[in-house]
Amino acid sequence: AIPGAPPGWLPPQPPEGHVYAPKFDAPTDFSSVDNPGNFDSFSFQPKYSNQKYTGHFTPAGAKIVPPGTDGKRIAGGYEFFYNGWEASEFAKGTTRKLLSLSSQQVQQIFPA
Repeated sequence: AIPGAPPGWLPPQPPEGHVYAPKFDAPTDFSSVDNPGNFDSFSFQPKYSNQKYTGHFTPAGAKIVPPGTDGKRIAGGYEFFYNGWEASEFAKGTTRKLLSLSSQQVQQIFPA
C-alpha cells in the first residue's frame, strides 16, 4: 500500500506575490479553468501555441482530460479520476486474489 504524505505535509505553494496573468485567449478568471485536481494557479499554467491558448498543463506537461457529455473523463479507452476513485467489487476481489498468490503463481498468470 502507498502510505501517503507524511503527517503535516502541505503541497508546495505559489511564491509570495504570484498573480495569475493569462495571455491571449486563455480564461481570465482561474476559477473558470477546468481544474478537477484542484491545482494552484502557479503550478497549473496556461500554455500557448502560435499565440493561441491550448489549455492548462501541470509542470510535468500533463493536460487534464476534459469531461464528456456524461461527465466521465475518458481518453484512449482509459477513464481518468482526479478527485478520488473507488474500486469496483470485481477489482477489489481481483486485487485480493492476486495479493494472495505466490510470486510463482503470478508469473504463470503474467509471464515475463
